[in-house]
Amino acid sequence: MESLYLKGKNLWLLYDEVLSWDWKDNDTSEVFSPVPENIVAVLGGVITAFGQCYGVEYISTLKACVLPCGNEPISYRGMNLIGITARGRDWKRYAYEFAHELCHLTIPGAVAQSFRWFEESLCELASVFFMYEMAKVWAISPPYPNWKDYASELSKHSDKVINEKPMQIPSNLTFSKFFEEKMEFLSTHCYERDVNCLCAKHLLPIFTETPSLWQDVPTLVKWKQGTNFMDALIQWKEEANAKEAIEKIIRLFYPC
Repeated sequence: MESLYLKGKNLWLLYDEVLSWDWKDNDTSEVFSPVPENIVAVLGGVITAFGQCYGVEYISTLKACVLPCGNEPISYRGMNLIGITARGRDWKRYAYEFAHELCHLTIPGAVAQSFRWFEESLCELASVFFMYEMAKVWAISPPYPNWKDYASELSKHSDKVINEKPMQIPSNLTFSKFFEEKMEFLSTHCYERDVNCLCAKHLLPIFTETPSLWQDVPTLVKWKQGTNFMDALIQWKEEANAKEAIEKIIRLFYPC
């Protein structure tokens, strides 16, 4: 068993009792074994980036055991577990998956089913947004001097996701009309990754302009099942600190 604590306060545990972090090249059979401390450095970079937006005090209240999983990245809020599929030395994938799952953990309870598609969209956004933030830091102060050039890889991966992954809106529909027609379906099908990424792409400029908006994301836990999306956004704005930013989100989905 490998167990290493992140941040030195026993809040984040890296664990590989069952599965390994190794990656095997099927063509050459070469095995790439990452140094656990390097995984810690990557995940620690994500945590630091989150702290800059959510506030270090809030992020320091979270904890989780991070372990390798076999199918899809996953988080279990009640069990303080995060599973990621990244292997070997693919640091950008560790960062991407961990940021998504960490975003889930920042919300202190289950989001109502009808709004989980929006939660998933925000978590997809978190992957891209916080990799950009990590890239800015690593370009100046990387965990190791020889990792400085890797900052551009983080940015490139975010660019690729946000520009290539989203589905295309039909030419006869606007963004708002597209989501109006999708809303009923999304209320029961939250894991529509193409749609989640499309939403994330349109939300990115708003969060980039107002990074403190991340501090209002945990209050999604207050949204009630049965409330329509516009009313939920209005309620969010009323209780939030970043009111102007949320007004922009309202106008994105419900333009005047």
